[in-house]
Amino acid sequence: MLLTDFGAVSGRDSTAALQAALDACGVTGRPVLAPAGTYLFSGTAAWPTASGQNCPGLSGEGDKTLFVLANYNGPVIRATVQANVPQTGRTIAHINTQAQWPSAAASHDRAALIDIEGASPGWSYGHFRDLGGYAIDHIVKIDTDPGAKSGDGWESYSGWNDFSDLYGGPGSQGIRPDSFLLYPRGSSTGNTYTNFRGAPKRAFLRYEGPGFVVGDIVVTAGQLGGGRVISIGPNTTFNRNIVVDGTQVDAGSTEVLAWDGGPTPPSRVMARGSFGGSAPWSGVPPLGHSAVDDLGGSGWSAGAHIVEHGRTADGGAATNVAELWKVTIAPRSMTRIEVSVTGSAGTLGAGGVISTFDVACGARGAMRTVFVSGNQISADATAGVPPGWPTIATAEGTDPAGNCVLTLTARWRGDGASDLETNILARHGRMKVQRGAQVGL
Repeated sequence: MLLTDFGAVSGRDSTAALQAALDACGVTGRPVLAPAGTYLFSGTAAWPTASGQNCPGLSGEGDKTLFVLANYNGPVIRATVQANVPQTGRTIAHINTQAQWPSAAASHDRAALIDIEGASPGWSYGHFRDLGGYAIDHIVKIDTDPGAKSGDGWESYSGWNDFSDLYGGPGSQGIRPDSFLLYPRGSSTGNTYTNFRGAPKRAFLRYEGPGFVVGDIVVTAGQLGGGRVISIGPNTTFNRNIVVDGTQVDAGSTEVLAWDGGPTPPSRVMARGSFGGSAPWSGVPPLGHSAVDDLGGSGWSAGAHIVEHGRTADGGAATNVAELWKVTIAPRSMTRIEVSVTGSAGTLGAGGVISTFDVACGARGAMRTVFVSGNQISADATAGVPPGWPTIATAEGTDPAGNCVLTLTARWRGDGASDLETNILARHGRMKVQRGAQVGL
């Protein structure tokens, strides 16, 4: 069904026409198509969500279909999910939403394409594709009631949605979206985010809400010119996994991940892309398992657990050997590497070691490693580090492509089970870091 069949006219207020089209969609089960044009809105249309209504979707013709909020601080569409009537498989696609404001100070905190709220059955397995947002607060907000209680908080049932090709930036009066996607009460798992681009004020993804859980986050193929990729807000619990892959973050952005959430950090964070000098994250509690591969060359950091190690007989106690990291360095490049091992080393007790090395790789794989500094610290401040505590050794080599390869290994003496973590920070130059044989993610 065409939106214009219900009275919508390009350049005129189409609020009533959109409501009529959505009502018909809910009855007939036929999707609504908004042809190319500029449609003005002075109010909010309700998505049909009652029992027996089945509106499969609303689509436009990409950037040729423009929805304009005419000095109206509210969403174009609001979907209020009813109890026991889940909304499944809905599609919102190919629409560019903008707002026109009389001044830069105009209230626009509720301006959006669609707000989804209501009961816990939620909005799942939906498709949000090719959606733009300019001079609005957000493109999509999912604020359905939490439906599942886990050990760390409430989790929404609105999950397994895919978001692709979302874009936006400054519009009327220089106003830009605060975020592209907003989750005021956490989110369920299974949502995927692909190919976003633009410059939100705060973040591409914003999660907030005391006592609510954020599910796994997987973001791929993005280009961000402002804000962050992910922002997790006050008291929001997160103990799942975050993956940001193939993402370019320009210098105008601040971090890949900004954290002002609860005390429980993500289980794992993996980020790979070109971060333009931006920090990988800020405010995140200490992470045991992380990997940041900055293809732009500004840095590479990672952390993980030493899952196993070999032992060799050496007098009265065994010598434990664990390969930690392999750093590949391009010719005519130099990097500084900082490596640590912390935890409990069997019968030796708890403590830590941190060592810093400068590494230079010449034109033909010639290599030089210089030890800069190192410290061993016991968990007992009144005692020295026991003999045999882990030390970090280096071994130089080359790969078939002529790159230099530095292998970092931990060695310690003593019996008993060990519980050790290792972290690495590599800065400057052109390099990549690989996990050693005894380091798992």
